[in-house]
Amino acid sequence: MSRTAAERHFTERDLAQQTQCVICRKDHGVPNEITCVYKDIDAVAANQSDLTEILHPLKQAVCVKRCAEFRRRVSVRLKAIEIHLNGL
Repeated sequence: MSRTAAERHFTERDLAQQTQCVICRKDHGVPNEITCVYKDIDAVAANQSDLTEILHPLKQAVCVKRCAEFRRRVSVRLKAIEIHLNGL
C-alpha cells in the first residue's frame, strides 16, 4: 500500500491502536506511517534471495524520525554556528 493510500484508508484512531506500546506521534500527520503499511522485511529479503545473501538477520530496535519543525530548528542553529565560526 502506498503512503497516499494509507492516508486515505487509515485514521488517527487506527494509528493509536496499532502503536499502543510505541512512543510516537499519533496525530493527523502520521497515519501514513502506520505499521501495517510497511512490507514484511523477511518477505522482501526472500524475494531478493537471487541477488543477496543474508549473513546475519537483523531486527529493528528503534526508528527515529524528525518533523519539519525539528529540521528547521537544527538548520537555524547550524547556520548560527557557521556565522559565529566564520567571524573568528
